[in-house]
This record gives sequence, C-alpha cells and structure tokens, in this order.
Amino acid sequence: MVFDELHTYRGRQGADVAMLIRRVREAMSAPSLQCVGTSATLSTDGELIDQQRRVAEVAGQLFGTEVRPEHVIGETLRRVTPVPDPTSPEFKSALADRVRNEGRDAPADFAGFTADPLSAWIESTFGVTTASGGSRLVRVRPSATRTSIARARCKKSSSILNTTGLSISDLLLTATSS
Repeated sequence: MVFDELHTYRGRQGADVAMLIRRVREAMSAPSLQCVGTSATLSTDGELIDQQRRVAEVAGQLFGTEVRPEHVIGETLRRVTPVPDPTSPEFKSALADRVRNEGRDAPADFAGFTADPLSAWIESTFGVTTASGGSRLVRVRPSATRTSIARARCKKSSSILNTTGLSISDLLLTATSS
C-alpha cells in the first residue's frame, strides 16, 4: 500500500488510517503487507540521520510495523546554476549589471536562465546550500521572501541590490513563461 503526503496523516486522521492499515492486513491475512509512504516535508530538522530516524518512527507508528532509519530514502538535490563566489569582483559586477537592467536582459531559454548571475544568486540565497560538514545539498530554510531579500541586501551592503526585488520578479516571470 502506498501513502502519499505522509506528513498529513496526523491526529485523528492518522489514527484512523493506522487502524485501517491494520484491519486490511488482518482481513487479507497479509502480516507482511508492505507499506510505502512519501513526503517531502515530514522531517527537515537536524542532520540526515536524524531526519531518517524521525520519519522511520512516524512511519512505524502509522504502518504498525518496524521501519528502520536506513530504509528511509531522502531527497537528492542538485544545482542548476554554477556556484557563485559572492566575493568575486567578476560575479559582483555581473550581478550588478544584471540587476540594473531590471529584466531587459532576462534570459529567454533554460540555458540562459541557468547562466544568469541573478539566477545563481537566487539559487544560493533562497534555494540550496551545502549541509554542515559535507557536500550534500539541502534546501535553504524558508523565510518570508521580502524579509529575506531585505536581509540579503543589508548583508551585501551594496547599492546594486536596491532593485533586486524587481529583477527577481522579472526573472521568475520570464522563467515561468518560457
């Protein structure tokens, strides 16, 4: 049996589904009935092993069987843009030129989108980062976008990012219409 969006099976709904799984297993005389659950958001805190333990615990309770942490498959992320060096004068200059154009030079295709310095900055700031102590990519913790942009602007303390909000909107609108 496959259960999508495992994170939604909480509280009373989770208890009802857990009981139904046990009743199906009993009615079918299938003590080794295999259950599979999917969720992108069930556990995002801690290191990968901590996430796997938490997911295994929840799945075990729901499915009524032992689920070992090593059987929990995590997501594998990959960048689509090159990793920028935010201290590089070349990157700063390319980003400044791109932001000042406010979408006039927005990329028209995927290759252009992935090569765009603003795309690289967005992916690094809001998309993916390297997990502590390793090379595995993880999602950047979500935050309010406008607040994040403001903080990123302040961190960079550069006037080039004053129009970043408009440039980001232009870039994303262009990307979604391609």
